[in-house]
Amino acid sequence: MIDSKEIKNYFHDEDSALVEKMLATYTGNEENRVQVAILKLALGSIDGVKYHVDCAQKDYRDIIYWADYPSEAENAFR
Repeated sequence: MIDSKEIKNYFHDEDSALVEKMLATYTGNEENRVQVAILKLALGSIDGVKYHVDCAQKDYRDIIYWADYPSEAENAFR
């Protein structure tokens, strides 16, 4: 599980416990890396966390790709 200090880099203290619970629902491959990528992609949005956790449950590689290669991922859908 990702460190709560990492969550606080992206979310306010009052949201961090909820975000931590949401991230804990992803327990697949490369757990820490995917959870950090979800934080990055969520852009400080609780709804963003939920969306990206759901995507990670389907295919964690999408989350890693979107976070590590944002411009390529954006152009992939054009």
